[in-house]
Amino acid sequence: MIEIGAGQSAQYKDIGEYFLNGGTLDLTGSKALIANGKLSTTKVTLGNASSMINVDFKSDAMASTPGSYDYRINVQNTPTQPLLINFDLGPWPKKVTYEYRGGFTTVIIRASVNAIGVGNVSVSSYMTVYIVIPGNPNGLTVGEVTQYPFVSGSNGGMIVVRCFARGTLIQVPGGQKTVEMIEVGDAVVTKKHGGDDIEKVVWVGKRVVEVGPTGERLVVVKADAFGAGRPFKDLRLTSEHCVLFEGCFIPVRLLVNECSIYYDEPHTTTVYHIETEKHSVLSANGLEAESFLDATPLPYDCDLSGDYVVVGKARHSWERDAAAPLRTDEAFARKAHEALRARAEALKILRRRTETQCFTSDPELTLVLDDDTEIQPIRRAGARYIFALPQDVSRVWLKSRSFQPHISQGAYIDDRRTLGVLVGDVTVFTPLASHSVDHHLHDEMLLGWHPLEGASHRWTEGGRAELPLVSRLCLEGSVVSIQILAGGPYLTTSEDTFGAAKRAGANGSEKEFCISETCLS
Repeated sequence: MIEIGAGQSAQYKDIGEYFLNGGTLDLTGSKALIANGKLSTTKVTLGNASSMINVDFKSDAMASTPGSYDYRINVQNTPTQPLLINFDLGPWPKKVTYEYRGGFTTVIIRASVNAIGVGNVSVSSYMTVYIVIPGNPNGLTVGEVTQYPFVSGSNGGMIVVRCFARGTLIQVPGGQKTVEMIEVGDAVVTKKHGGDDIEKVVWVGKRVVEVGPTGERLVVVKADAFGAGRPFKDLRLTSEHCVLFEGCFIPVRLLVNECSIYYDEPHTTTVYHIETEKHSVLSANGLEAESFLDATPLPYDCDLSGDYVVVGKARHSWERDAAAPLRTDEAFARKAHEALRARAEALKILRRRTETQCFTSDPELTLVLDDDTEIQPIRRAGARYIFALPQDVSRVWLKSRSFQPHISQGAYIDDRRTLGVLVGDVTVFTPLASHSVDHHLHDEMLLGWHPLEGASHRWTEGGRAELPLVSRLCLEGSVVSIQILAGGPYLTTSEDTFGAAKRAGANGSEKEFCISETCLS
C-alpha cells in the first residue's frame, strides 16, 4: 500500500492500493494514465486528514487516443474529514454527477474528447472516472442524481460564499463598526423576536474577489430599499447572502430589480465573513442580514477556485441551525420582489439606468457531427425539426441557443440552470422503416443533458447535447425527426432578433421581442 501524506501526490495505477491521508491521488490525462488500459480499478483507504483526488483531462494526450477508458476508485471507508474531488476537464463536452444508492455515494466524472487525426479521420474517446464511497456522508436523497453545473468563476454554485463588502457597518453595542475591523471575541448586536441581543464573534474571514459576470456577483441594495433607514446607506453583499423579509431569510439575488437592488459594476474588492456563536440576524448598514453559517464540509481556510465537489458532512445545516427559515420558493420570492420594486417606484429611490434586452424563441437548432460539420434542418413541422442524416452516422450532437430562467423569466425564479431545449421523442426514418431513438430518455450519463425529470422528455444544457444513433440503421436518404417541447426565451442581441424576425416572416413560427427599462433617480 502506497501512503500519500500531506503535501504528497501519487499517480493513479491499475490494481493499486493507496492510503490517502492529507495528500493527492492524481489522474492526469497522459500516456501513463492511458497505459492502465480501458478498464482499471484501484483501492483507496482514507486517513484522518482532509485529502484530494485530482482529475485532469485537458491534456492533448486525451485527444489522440480513440476508445472508451474507465477508471474506478473504490474507497474503502467513509471519510471522517472532507474529501475534495477536483477536476479540470478542458474544453471537451463533460459531465459530473453524484448520487447515493445501495449504501454507496458515487461520483462520476466523464469527458468526451473529439479530434481530427491522421488523414482527417475523426477520433473520439470517452474518459470516465467512477469514485465509489461507502455511506452517505453528504446526506443525499436516495436515488436522486445531482449534476454539477459548470458555471464560470463560481464553482458552479457548489460552494456558496456569503459575505459583506469592505466598508459595511455592523451594529455593535454602543454604535457601529466597519466589517473589516471586526475581530474574534467582539460582541455584535443581533435581532431576535423583535428585540436586540448580543452574540460573540467566533470566526472572521476575508477574501479578495473579482466582481463581475464571470466572477463573484456583488449586489447593491440602495438606501431605504426595504424601508426608511433599511439600509441607511447603500449596502454591498454577495449575491447568495440572505437578508430578512417578513421574518424569513431570502438570498438577495432573488430580489434584484435593476433599480433599487442591482448587480454591481466589475471591480476588485475584499469581502468579509462573520460567524457568531449561533447563526444570527445582524444589522448591516441598518438592514437585517445573516451572519455566516458554515453549511459546507470545507475547512474554514479553504479558498479554492475552479471546479470541484466535496464529500463530507457539514458542521451546520439550514434546516437545523438557521436563525430564521430560508425561503426560495417562487411564490414568496415573487411577493418580496414585487413589494420592493413597488416601493422603489413609489419613493423614486431608483438609480439612473437604461437597458434594452432582446429575446427570441428561435433555438437555432442544428445537428453537429463529430468532425464539426453542422447540419441545418431541412424543414420544421410544428414542434418537430427534420434533419437529413449522412449514411452510417453513429452519433450526432444537438446544438441550440441557451437560456437561464432567472434571467429570461425573472430574478425571483430560483432556477439558475443553463437550459437549451426540452426534447421529446426522436425518430429516425429510413427508406425501409422508422426507428425510435430513446437514449436521451434513460442514459443518465449522456453529455450535454440535464438529469432525467420524466419518462418522455429531457432538457439539454444548451450548446451541444450528445445523441447516439444506430449507424447500421442510418441508410442513404435517412432523416431524423426531433420533437422540441419547450425552450427560451433566449437572450440575444437586437441585430440577432431582427434577423430572426425576418426568418419568422417565412414561416411565422418564431417570436422576438425587446424590453427597454429605464430607472430614473
